[in-house]
Amino acid sequence: MKKDKKKVLIWIKAFSSKTSGGLSYYNKYLIDNLKKIAKRNNADQMKLCIYFKNICKDVKPKWLKTLLVKTNLLGFIWDQLILPVKLRRVNTKIVFFPTWKLPFLKIYSSKEVGTIFDFSPIKSPESHSLLEKLYFRLTINTCIRRSIRIITISKTIKKEIINKYNTESSKIKVVYPDIHPIYKKQINKRTAKQKENYILYVGGYRARKNVENLIKALPYINRKYKLILCGAKNKLPKKLNQLIREANLSRRIIQTERLSLEELVRKYKKASVFVYPSVYEGFGLPPLEAMACGTATAVSNLPIFNETCGNAAIKFNPYNPRDIARKINRLLKDKGLREKLVRRGYRQIKKFSWDKSALSLYKLLLGI
Repeated sequence: MKKDKKKVLIWIKAFSSKTSGGLSYYNKYLIDNLKKIAKRNNADQMKLCIYFKNICKDVKPKWLKTLLVKTNLLGFIWDQLILPVKLRRVNTKIVFFPTWKLPFLKIYSSKEVGTIFDFSPIKSPESHSLLEKLYFRLTINTCIRRSIRIITISKTIKKEIINKYNTESSKIKVVYPDIHPIYKKQINKRTAKQKENYILYVGGYRARKNVENLIKALPYINRKYKLILCGAKNKLPKKLNQLIREANLSRRIIQTERLSLEELVRKYKKASVFVYPSVYEGFGLPPLEAMACGTATAVSNLPIFNETCGNAAIKFNPYNPRDIARKINRLLKDKGLREKLVRRGYRQIKKFSWDKSALSLYKLLLGI
């Protein structure tokens, strides 16, 4: 069969329809906008085949499905054994993987474009099992070695790839994510919201998120303010719960259940200050979400936040709880500074656009 030189296959996998999180979110909106751009342009130039497989859909009994998902064994079998065979049968010039998990077994002739989000299993190894870390290293090495082009989500991660793997800069393309459309809509709804006396954190509880030092900073922050933790999980890790009890902070810390987007918008809007103390990120969307909702933001003084937040957030040393407290107290006291950061925040988030990112990816894939 003659190969169609204009066809791009995009491989997307999901365990269930409830899949959520940074990676699946990035994939959904980037691919949705890529499809729109391809449709607006000459369809003959590039045909997009979206290969989506809910690999747990037909697994029975339920206990087996649960076991396979929790151990990720089913995902491994699909990625490494079944997918290569399927790709061999598909008539395509390019396969775009919105992931770094390329199949080890390359029995197909298509050129590959892989995606690297960050190096958290290496940078924050305490949050990952030995098997996860080993698999990550193997798949990252495969992705970098075989991909004709590599997509990444920030200049900071691009620099890491270049430094760690001696990769040519021209091989790596930065395609920024953007915040959810519901947050972008808030820019046009700039009404003076009555702020409430709480500091807000939105994110996970893995060690690299550094919630521990945020909790340690709380005793040095104006006692008038509470800390609300909106975590990706409904329960705090035991270590953090123990820290809260030992520091006698139970009355000042509120942990919410998993919130809907609409509920999160309300939390962002009413917060006096948003804080993000992470010590490692590939991008980090919550600070930009807070900016879109008109809330002054404080973040770690990391290169990634210099890139994504610019001068629209106050920076602190994430390893020093007293410095975290100092910068938050400064924001709480200085209304003029808060208002200045909010204005800058509205400008900063306009630098990111799904349409612009998808167009950049479209041109890259078309040029291969």
